[in-house]
Parts: sequence; C-alpha cells; structure tokens
Amino acid sequence: MLSRLHMLASHIDSSRAARNFSAAASSYDRAATLQQRTREVLLTELAARIEAPRRLLDLGCGTGLGALRLKTLFPQAEVLALDRAPGMVRCARDAGLDALVADAQCLPLAAQGCDAILSNLVLQWCPEPRRALVEAQRVLRPGGWLCLSLPGPATLQELRAAWRQVDQAEHVHRFAPASAWLAHAEAAGLELFSLRSSRLQESHADVFALMRSLRETGVVNASAQRRRGLLGRSALAALERAYAPWRGDDGVVASWEVLYLVLRRPFSQ
Repeated sequence: MLSRLHMLASHIDSSRAARNFSAAASSYDRAATLQQRTREVLLTELAARIEAPRRLLDLGCGTGLGALRLKTLFPQAEVLALDRAPGMVRCARDAGLDALVADAQCLPLAAQGCDAILSNLVLQWCPEPRRALVEAQRVLRPGGWLCLSLPGPATLQELRAAWRQVDQAEHVHRFAPASAWLAHAEAAGLELFSLRSSRLQESHADVFALMRSLRETGVVNASAQRRRGLLGRSALAALERAYAPWRGDDGVVASWEVLYLVLRRPFSQ
C-alpha cells in the first residue's frame, strides 16, 4: 500500500509544478477562492493552539496572503514565507514579506527555530512528501505545531471521470489518502492531534471555465506521466460532453476533498 502511495508522489515533476504556479502568480488571488477558505480553517486551528510565538513559517506561501494574516494575528512574531515558485515569491516580496524561494523538502532554516508552520494545499506537490515532513519536524521547536491542508483522493473526481471517457492519459493528479499522510507524519516523528476531512464544491459556467480556474491557480497537471502536446478542439468538446452528469442550473460542479491535519513535534525530541 505505502509503496504504491510513494509511487503516486514520486510522479510529480516539481520543477514543472513550480513553473505552473509562477505563471499563475498574477491571477492567483482572484481565482483561488477555495484556497482562501482552506487557509482560514488552518489559521483558526493555529490561533487556537499558540500564544506569543517568536517565529512562524508559511510553507508554500503563494502570493503571501497567509503570511500577511499571520502577521496580523501575531504582530510580535517574525513571519517567514517560503515557496518553490519564483513568481509567487516575487508577489510575496512586493507585499512586504520576508519571502524566499525554497523547496519544502530542503528548508534553508536552522533546526528548532519555528514555533509553528502553516502549509495550505502545498505538500502534495512534493515528490518526496515524507522528506518534507521530516524537514518540518526539524525546524519546529519541541512542542511546535504544523497545521496543513491537503487534497484527498476524491478531489476533482468529476473531471477525472470525464477525462477517462475521452482517453486514458493522466490529466488529473491522483492524490494520496489520509492514511499515507499519517504514515509519513509518524515516520517523521510528528504526533497527530487532529485529522478531519471536508468536501467542498465549486461551480463553474462550463468545463472550459473550470479548467481556466485551475490554470489561474497553478493547479495544472505536473505529473511526469502527463500527456504531452496541446489538446485539440475535438478532445475538449468530448470532455464537455462527458461532463454532462455533473452539469446543473449553476453550471458544472467540481469537488474537492480537503484533509486538515494538525501535527506537533513532541517535547521529548
């Protein structure tokens, strides 16, 4: 089971993912309505658990909105912002943040320097997610918190099913279940304090609007096994027809399964 889940993660082309998110930097804040919702959940989780932190990290900061919220909630704290996508980091710096281009799997930070880490829909883009959690554990102080959200296996299930009626290429990522992330967290030496799953839905005018929204948030296929080349009009028309079961009065529906995990570095470490 775990070897299969590792295979899913290792198929990610992290360089391509970074390019996708860099390209989306200028449109991200406008299009990322779901990401805004999940970020607020994480901020609430974090605020309920820490008092007077000295240093906080927004891991996978995007344009920096999460880091800015951390600065508002904890004005006494130093807030660091890291992202793999240079375009996102430029936006975060323009917003006045101390932001760096960095890989979650190799953090340029000293050990035990952070009181808490926020990571919103980020670590699924790591080819080695366990390594990313090991790094998070390393930079947390004993007793420090990691609050993260992740897409679960049912994310974009309608789009995945519709594409299967068009061809057999991998157009939509396969996301790991909660059991895989729990195994990674345990191996990294992190304790689980809470885990919950939420189903969120977004409506779009049509399939083309859905795909445009994904592109504008950088959620574009970064699989090493992705289909190469541009899609023709016939394939897109076939996809629109295949999406018919999930079309209603408000347009087409796209579902997200969001996993929320609250983890902690034990005091004994």
